[in-house]
Amino acid sequence: IEGARNVPGDQIAAGSAPLTKLADKTLILCCDSGTAGGAAARTLARGGYGGKVFTLRGGLAAWRQENLPVVKG
Repeated sequence: IEGARNVPGDQIAAGSAPLTKLADKTLILCCDSGTAGGAAARTLARGGYGGKVFTLRGGLAAWRQENLPVVKG
């Protein structure tokens, strides 16, 4: 998805620096199927993330199924 950043789940669990820089931003988390994105959202909520957090229902698979744009590279 254009403008998306890839942050591995272990970095989310560890409170990685890329996320602390986004502490006041709204995040939309996604994974391939939607399962890991939901887990990451719960991890952020438990960790006291200051911004709003949403998950992309169905993940990238659902995004692609709707023929929405995907950037490669």
